[in-house]
Order: sequence, then C-alpha cells, then structure tokens
Amino acid sequence: MRICLPLIAGFLTTTTALFGALAEANLDDGTLTYGEFNVRNIKLAPGYKLELIYMVPSENVAGGWVSICADPKGRLFTSSREGRTYRVSVPPPGQPGEARVELLDLDAGRANGLLWAFNSLYMMSEGRGMVRVQDVNLDDKFDSNDTATLLRQIPFAGDHGVHSVELTPDGKSLFINNGNSTALTQIDSSRVPKDWGEDTLLPRLNTGFMDNSYAPQGWIAITDPEGKKWELFGSGLRNQYDIKVNNVGELFTWDADMEWDMGDPWYRPARLNHVISGADFGFRNGSGKWPDHYLDSFGSLVDIGKGSPTGNTFGYGAKFPKRYQDALFFLDHQHGRIYAAHLTPSGSTYTAEVEVFLSAQPFNAADITVNPVDGAMYMVLGGRSSQSSLWRISYTGKESTLPTTPDLRLQSQRDRRHKLEAFHGHRDPAAIATVWPYLGDQDRAIRYAARIALEWQDPSTWREKALTETDARRSIAAIAALARVSGRDEIHRTKEAPAPDAQLRARLLAALDRVHYKSIPYADKLDLLRAYSLVFIRLQRPDEPTLKRYADKFDLLFPAETREENFELAEMLVYVQSPNAATKLVKAMREAPSKPHKPRTPLANPQTQATPLDALAKQEEQIHYALQLRKLTTGWTSTLREEYFDWFITTAPTFRGGNTFASSNAGIANEARATLNEGERTTLQPILDKLPQGRGRGSGPGGRGPRQGGPAPAPGQQPGSGQTPKP
Repeated sequence: MRICLPLIAGFLTTTTALFGALAEANLDDGTLTYGEFNVRNIKLAPGYKLELIYMVPSENVAGGWVSICADPKGRLFTSSREGRTYRVSVPPPGQPGEARVELLDLDAGRANGLLWAFNSLYMMSEGRGMVRVQDVNLDDKFDSNDTATLLRQIPFAGDHGVHSVELTPDGKSLFINNGNSTALTQIDSSRVPKDWGEDTLLPRLNTGFMDNSYAPQGWIAITDPEGKKWELFGSGLRNQYDIKVNNVGELFTWDADMEWDMGDPWYRPARLNHVISGADFGFRNGSGKWPDHYLDSFGSLVDIGKGSPTGNTFGYGAKFPKRYQDALFFLDHQHGRIYAAHLTPSGSTYTAEVEVFLSAQPFNAADITVNPVDGAMYMVLGGRSSQSSLWRISYTGKESTLPTTPDLRLQSQRDRRHKLEAFHGHRDPAAIATVWPYLGDQDRAIRYAARIALEWQDPSTWREKALTETDARRSIAAIAALARVSGRDEIHRTKEAPAPDAQLRARLLAALDRVHYKSIPYADKLDLLRAYSLVFIRLQRPDEPTLKRYADKFDLLFPAETREENFELAEMLVYVQSPNAATKLVKAMREAPSKPHKPRTPLANPQTQATPLDALAKQEEQIHYALQLRKLTTGWTSTLREEYFDWFITTAPTFRGGNTFASSNAGIANEARATLNEGERTTLQPILDKLPQGRGRGSGPGGRGPRQGGPAPAPGQQPGSGQTPKP
C-alpha cells in the first residue's frame, strides 16, 4: 500500500557566510577550535586536511544529524534524529564561498539512511520504513507538486531498527539494510534458505535482554525502485548500520555485537563482513551466537574490537591517492574514529588490512559520503543528544589522484561463486550436478554458496547422493544441508515440518560416522562436529543406546589438539550425557587455557581490549565449560560438584566483562543448581548459599514485538536446542 506523506511547500533556507570552512584542524597540535567548540587529539593520515564546514545550532530542535548522502550535482542531503531533512550546498575545497543549508520539511520521519537514486531521495525512516521523495516535475525543488511516498512500512523505531539503503551492483535495484530489532518484512522470495533456526545443541543462556528474539535477525533485502517486490539477501547480523558495494559488485558492512556480553565466550568483537548471497552470520541472542567456524555461519573479514558502528563508504570518486580511493572507510561513533580497510582479493572473497585513518575526541561520527563533484569526503557528527556538525576531509598531498580502476584480481573465483549463487532462491534441474563438486572446494565461500544452492533444491532429488557421498568434505556439507532441510525447529517450524524421521537420522549419522575424524584437516573436523550437531538439533534427540554409542565416540576425542575442537566436543559430551564429561570438563576448566589452532588475531583496535589476550582466553574457556556443564546431569561426584560450584564463588568474580557479565555467570550457576537432586542440594548447601544471585543490569525480555517471528519459550524450554536432558 502506498501512503502519501504531507510535503510542506517551499523551503526554510538559512545561508551562512563561509570562506570554505568555519575552522580547519591544526594537525601540529591536534586541535580544532570554533568558539566554545573544541576537538582534541586529532590524528589524521598524512597529506589530508580536516575542516569544520557547518555547526548545527545547539538550540535548534532539528539538531542531531545522523545521515548523509550526495546527489549527482554535489549537493548533500542530511537528516536529523528529530525528523528534519536538509539539502546543503558547500563551496569546493580551498575556495571561498557560502554554505547554503535548506530545511526540507518532508514529515518523512527520522532517516537513519539516505540515498539519491532514480532521480529520488530514498529515506530509511525510523518508525515508518522505506520512503521515496521524488522531484516529479524535475524543477530541482521539493515543493507541493512533488510527492513523499511510504513504499514499505517497517515500523520499528530505535537504533537497531531500519538503517540504510544502497544501490545493487547492477544499478537497477536497492539493498535495504535493517538491524536486529526489526522484524522481517513480508518477502516475496529469499536467497537465504527459509529453514533458519536457532540451531544450538544445548539450550542458550538468556541474558535478560531481548530474550524472545529469534532468527532471522539483522537482515538485508533487495527491492525494486518502487519497493514492490522484496527478496531476502542475507541475515544473522546484529546492528549493521550501513552497507556499501565495491566497484566489482561485492557487498560489505560492519557490525557490532552486544557489548554487555564482553568477556563471555559468546561475545564477538565489532567486525567487518563480506555479505555474500544467502549468508547467515550467526547472530542469535544470549549465548546462542554462532562462532565463525560453524560451516553454516559465514564469519568476518576482520575483527575490530569494541566499537559503535555507524556509516561507511568506499573512497570511489574521492580525489585521494589510489590506496584510499579503493579503501572502505567506516566510522566508530563511540571512539571517534574513521577506519580505512584495504581489501585484498583472496579466493572468492577478501582479506582486510585496517588502519585508523582519523581519530579525535569528541568526534561522534555518524555517517560519511564522497561528494562526486568536488572529490572530498564529508561526514556528519551527531546523534544521542550530542552536538551535530558537518565536516570535510580533502587531500592536499602530492600523490596522483587520478581515478582508479576496479581490482579484477581473482575475478574468476568470484565469478565461480556467483555461478553457484545463481541457484539461490529457486529450484533448477541443473543445480545439483553443477554445485555438487563445489561442496568440497578449497574456498570456504564457494563451499558456502554451493551448500546454500543445494538447500534450495528438492531434497528428494539429492538425498541418496548425499547419504552415499564418499568424499569427506562433500559428505559433511551435504549431510549438514540435508539435516537442515529435513528437520523441524521448535521455534520456527513446528506445524508445517514433518515429524522427525528416526530412520533418516540414523542414515545421516551413519554417513558422518564414515568420515575418519583424525585423518581430516582441522577445518573439516570443526565442520564434521557441526554436522553432527545439526543432525541432533534438527532431527531431535536419539534413543539412549545411540547416545551411549556417541558418548563413547566423543570421549575418545576429548581433549583434542585445539581449543576450538574442545569447545565443540565439550558441548557434544554434555548433550550425549557422557558419564566421563564431568571429570573431563572440570579438569579442562582447571587447566585452561588450551592451545588454539592459531594465535588469536590481534584486534584492529587493540586499545578497546581491556583484558590481555592470554588472560581473556583463560576466562572465556573456563566460562564456556561452566556453561556446558550447567546441563550435565550424570557422572558427577561430590568432589567435582564442589569444585564446579566453588568456581563461581572464588574464580568467576575475578573476571571482568560487560554489563550483563556478572548476571550471566549467576544465570549459569542458577541453571546448574536446578539440575541437583534433593540429596545433592543438601550436601552442597553451604556452597550453594554463597552463589551469586540476581540478573543484574539489562534484565527484561526485550524483543521485537508480536511480528518478531516466534513465541517466547515455555517454562523449562529454551529456544534453539535439541531436547533438553532431564535431570
């Protein structure tokens, strides 16, 4: 339904006399002063100039600029948190002139994202959705003859709601980007298989914030310029404020995890992501987040650290040296930083080298764009009741600023992935034969694209092929795909999905059993363990003889050579209720940390890591084992129980983390205590009386409302797990 929004005729125009800028940063002493406004500790890449162009009057209720874009004539559009939209004309760098700020009273809502395309201004309006403002009569004005139309209602309001809009690589459609508080809109098609689930082997630990939120969260869709048909492109992100496409057609974003979870093993640092077709990046609430190594989670390009992601842009069109024209610039609102990521093709995706391009305080950078006319980069600062302003970065050095050409290195690899992605979202008789060989490809992104394509095909046409595949890597991927499309999910698909097929589950497990764990590479070991988990999750809990058989199997593998394997095996041992799990996992807690597969990659922003990496590894590993052991009901001795619960009293309080860190540890202890029988509780009462209590800051269900996509878990039932073992 198209809803026309009122457009007030005419402009409220203010003209501020400028001589190019209000103030220029003094990079020798790292300051910029304009009246009482002062920015300190400015550090900028050599050869660049930073200028303050416009200060939004502090008494103006239309302050709080949070988004910016440019039109082909070089005019800038900005939008404020209070719902006002402006068009700003600025003098070219190094030239005197006037900045002309026009207030366009569109009544279109607070726009977190702006884009000029198809002779229209697109606005992602907080609380409303996708709005299009057209200059219908082409008079270069927005007046009563023009229209502002709500193309798609996406009602959620807030920082994690509707975010940004970006042209697709072919220039014919639009990417629509939304945070994890936004319910999935009505879609006409999807590249992400609709078999999404929470998919945690053991029940997730709810942390008291948005506990009733389930997949798909943090989603990106494609729609036409009129916003009529919608296709889901990717999901599993959290609060990706902005997205950008590079000049060879690949989509990128930068995303942040829940900072209240810092210090816990399920916390994921703010990170850059390459968003490929059909990808799920594994964001789930509480402890349910998927690690990057899950075969069904695509993972990150590079981890940045603690941060508050806002706008991003490529340097294309900027009169910058080649290195920075090709860079992806992205903003950290919290730390006052602009990062530059230099991407290098790697297989069918990329690696990234990240530098701090600009840092300053206070510098609450909200959004960024390149002016296609003057070749400078413009930023708006503002949001969250802070002073808003418009800034410019221009290059003053001597390197060539001639336009660069697209980086076509390894394009054949990306083309191969795109060939597989062409099967996403529909059935095709040619798909199975085409994608099957690539299930075992050396390139993880190609394997991922092949598996997604396979999941879109009728499983009856490839089930036997999957069950009889002899190549280990292809077998693992095919069995994981078959488990995902064959099983039910207690949150998302309970009515329409068939009852779990015990015979199929047995055949899936038998196929995985043919893969010899110790003879396959490290990454395949993790994929194999994930495939086992998906079979158990999607086709439900096997009978006791089967569980005993797998208890014996996984007992022989734990402890493994690497920390990552041990994390997965620990969860598996608790799921199958191994009688040896208590002894082994309490010992692993005591001796942590174990050896990772490779040293943890240093964060691109190491200053945001409060705990040294070695200490953090020990902390996270101990908490991980404590988290799994909370659901173990067999194999305990009184000595092991005492050591386990004493850890919450003597060791856990010495660790540090985010706002829900202490309450999460208390939640683990409370769930573990619930598994005790009466005799155990009596014996352990002196220790139990000392356990931490309460949920702490951030308690409450949160969530995305009735359209979010799933009921709250019933008492005693946690979302996204296989059947919970009974005490």
